[in-house]
Amino acid sequence: MTKLLILGGSGFVGSSIVDYGIDKKLIKNNISEIIIISRSRKSGKKKYKHIKITYINKSILSIKKIPEVNYIIYCLRNKSIRISNNYFNQFLKLIKKLKHKPKILFTSSGAVYGKNSNKKKDSENKKININLINKLSGYKKK
Repeated sequence: MTKLLILGGSGFVGSSIVDYGIDKKLIKNNISEIIIISRSRKSGKKKYKHIKITYINKSILSIKKIPEVNYIIYCLRNKSIRISNNYFNQFLKLIKKLKHKPKILFTSSGAVYGKNSNKKKDSENKKININLINKLSGYKKK
């Protein structure tokens, strides 16, 4: 059984991965179960007939152990950089407790928005100039 864990599954990226992947049957063929951890009560409303989805409605900060999985997609974010860092530090502690190390995809919308020299939070609805993305350099481009 191949299991996928999505952290932050009720946000835009996490929910899009699940919805698109299942609708296009990309996930069905390779993944037997999806476990979604999200503090939001939005997750857990959708049910799918052909794949088992388990919803855990908790903050990662209150989780003591994560299930053994083959893959993890990390989509957690917060408006506060300090809290986002706390999420990531907790994630690292949880990963160390696993017997088998999963493959991890770490997502970041920062690669889309680029460097923010104004120290101002960008809105998820902000229009993005594609030419600016092509001009990114450094770690964001990589």
